[in-house]
Amino acid sequence: MTGVQTCALPILFAKDKLFPNLIFNYANALMGQNKFTKASEEFNKVFSNFKEFTLTADAMRLKAFCENRAKDYDSSLESCEKFLKKYPQDPSAEDVGFLKAEDLFFLLKYNKAIKAYRQFIPWEGIGKYTNEAILRIAQALCEMKKWDDALVEMKPLLQRDVKGKFFEQLYYLAGLCEYNLDNLEDSIRDFQKFALDNPTTVNADAALLKASLAYIKLNNSPKAIELMKKIIKAYPKSSYVPHVLTELAKLQYNKKLYKNAEKNLKRVIAEFPNSIFIPQVDYYMAWIALERKKNADALEHFEQIGRAHV
Repeated sequence: MTGVQTCALPILFAKDKLFPNLIFNYANALMGQNKFTKASEEFNKVFSNFKEFTLTADAMRLKAFCENRAKDYDSSLESCEKFLKKYPQDPSAEDVGFLKAEDLFFLLKYNKAIKAYRQFIPWEGIGKYTNEAILRIAQALCEMKKWDDALVEMKPLLQRDVKGKFFEQLYYLAGLCEYNLDNLEDSIRDFQKFALDNPTTVNADAALLKASLAYIKLNNSPKAIELMKKIIKAYPKSSYVPHVLTELAKLQYNKKLYKNAEKNLKRVIAEFPNSIFIPQVDYYMAWIALERKKNADALEHFEQIGRAHV
């Protein structure tokens, strides 16, 4: 049915018992092609025009799913609530309830999301969505900067070392909590485990940067330098490169490795001229110039800092 306009067809074929199946299958095909917005529109036609159709509940559920995948979380949330009100005993009610919690999470309604996720955490045992709900609650608490509470929530997942695509950010979140609670050695452990297990995923570079900053706080410059060099080599296109180069140069300056520091600072200027780290770069370039008795160069860099703040 590719390209077919179905909007008027329910009226033309209202008495055809096979027609709702045709629309339903068409919507499924669209969903399979990741055309979620169009699929949700077709599923809507099924339960709006064929009230007695045996798959009406499935059409409503899948409409909510497609809206969620299309990032139309407001519409998905509304569809979930309608489904749960109309079909509270449906076998898919648990799935829709979790989807509703997901919608609230992505709408940044964290307190409501946490409450919705709680219903999937039984007093004993592990339910269908228990681990997922625990992780999302921890994520919501991290977004709210409630680091202690988030760490408590994710502890069962860490103890079981839960695996899977949904949980690949687990140790990054744990490291983030530990870092913000100044449990620096624990944060380094979690960040490095995350980066080692997930070297190509989102936040792998951020994890190594955070671990290197934790090493700096622990006055372990050699380890910090080692990690920073690893970031530059492994993630040359990372948005964190100017930050890493700047921090690396600072460490090299403090070790009187002025040539190495200058090289990294000049790279920031050349490759990232609009970086927020440019004032820091000019500051250290000025001090390197002073160490070399190049007062005019030092003055130019200090003036650059002044112009940046005008």
